[in-house]
Amino acid sequence: MIVNMSSVVRPCPRVVKWFYESGEPMPGIVENAAQNEGSLELIQCVVKRCPSKNTPKAVRIAAKHKNVVYMRWLLEQFSELDADLVSTLVGEFGYTEVLAIQTESNRLAAIASAAREGKLDVVKQLFKGGRERFAGTQRIIGEAVQGGNENVVQYSIVDHDRV
Repeated sequence: MIVNMSSVVRPCPRVVKWFYESGEPMPGIVENAAQNEGSLELIQCVVKRCPSKNTPKAVRIAAKHKNVVYMRWLLEQFSELDADLVSTLVGEFGYTEVLAIQTESNRLAAIASAAREGKLDVVKQLFKGGRERFAGTQRIIGEAVQGGNENVVQYSIVDHDRV
């Protein structure tokens, strides 16, 4: 039996947990739970079912809706988020809360991803509060050069106030 929970306004965590425990597929439940202020317990239950598929989706939704509680749990639980996803989140939503929870290595990977894609605005946001640790890093410069993004190379090498 396939259950579509996406039309349910406020899913009951006990019902969702029951579906989860009985192995029923629940398309749309992650989006619904995050968008309609579902409980953290509900998000935890659904994301744990299929972390590789549901975690990036839930992180994007939590960021879009500025839901700090979900975002903190998701990022603490799944600290190995894809660098491209982190870069995209910061670029799309300007949601720097993502950075506060990320490890320094994840942050460096996200800067490198943004540098490779030529997203100077994202690089600048990711550098905030840690420019001295990340500026001039060979990985960032290498990614920017590989992507042919001279403006990112220049920003990461010279004083950002002059660029």
